[in-house]
Amino acid sequence: MATWQEFAEQAPDIAELGLRIFTNYGIAYLGTIRADGGPRVVPVSPVVVGDRIYIGVMPDTPKRHDLDRDPRCVVHSLPGPMDAEVCLTGTARQVSAEWVETLIATAPPNIRFARDTFVYEIDLERVNCTNFDNLVPGRRPRPTRSKWTAQGVAA
Repeated sequence: MATWQEFAEQAPDIAELGLRIFTNYGIAYLGTIRADGGPRVVPVSPVVVGDRIYIGVMPDTPKRHDLDRDPRCVVHSLPGPMDAEVCLTGTARQVSAEWVETLIATAPPNIRFARDTFVYEIDLERVNCTNFDNLVPGRRPRPTRSKWTAQGVAA
């Protein structure tokens, strides 16, 4: 597993694109695993503060219960420039109330954390990126895919 900063140092182009898309829209999709083993997809607002990526979750929501029971998750961006997509895979780890206070005190003005929100850091395992930078009018776009995998994670 890796922090956002570790990922950004090893795959700066993908990290820059992901940050640009997350910042531009302020929303992405979170995929979790329900108690019955099925998938759940819900909107979240991922933010990068310092060297880490976080999501905030309201206290009594199914996604919070999913993450507390099984922290495996994906965060998938909305389409960005040229329909680019970024998908993060990892585990969500709830941060302490003390750390939330630190985030509230140090986050940039455009990022807000609420004390009554459960904040999770996403420990990154893999990041996949798909670009459609070869668009030709009248032709189906061909994707260009790139990926990053944290050290110690099986490919």
